[in-house]
Amino acid sequence: MAGQLGATEELMTGITEPGEYGFEVTAGDGCAQVAAIVSINQDCVLPVELLYFQAKTTKNNQAQLTWATASEQNNSHFLIERSRDGKQFEAIGKVQGAGTTVEQQDYAFLDEAPFEGVNYYRLQQVDIDGTYEYSEIEAVFISAKEGETLAIFPIPAREVLNYNTAQLEGMEAIHLFDMMGRIVKTDRDLDGTLDISDLPSGQYTLVFEGEGKRVHRLVQKL
Repeated sequence: MAGQLGATEELMTGITEPGEYGFEVTAGDGCAQVAAIVSINQDCVLPVELLYFQAKTTKNNQAQLTWATASEQNNSHFLIERSRDGKQFEAIGKVQGAGTTVEQQDYAFLDEAPFEGVNYYRLQQVDIDGTYEYSEIEAVFISAKEGETLAIFPIPAREVLNYNTAQLEGMEAIHLFDMMGRIVKTDRDLDGTLDISDLPSGQYTLVFEGEGKRVHRLVQKL
């Protein structure tokens, strides 16, 4: 029985579309034959599996969006949507999907003319049949001018603090202090985000430092 099961699994490798499939297996000596019909319904087909979706500010004050999928089933395309308030979105671009694949696919989109201030982004993944679903929302801050003050958002924050990387020239590290003056977080990546999900609620001081100078910001954790 184990051998029969293994043979069936091998025969079905590569089948991705729902429907009915007929199989006929003949023994090596030609004396035995087994016929079967296998039905694969839509619920058994893997959807598009999004690995991540990220939005970051570039040095040119543009928004770079990147995402990847682990597998795709009947994926037509992605619509890139942007919002000023995180509620009302509009499509600003389209990236073709890979159709059906079990290999990782990497995607990117550059918003060359984002709004000044906070920009919210999400993906609308659209199947070939027109059905769709949305990704989580990502946000970036775009400076109004080169000398604008460093911005931290959202305030208060629950899980992640975002900051505009365009204003970090010369900075080398970020330290987060609690109200007792103790360092509770240090980050040297300076990638525009700081994870605070594991910290208790309260007020903290965010300190950017480098080249002999320090910039302080008071932040609130929900």
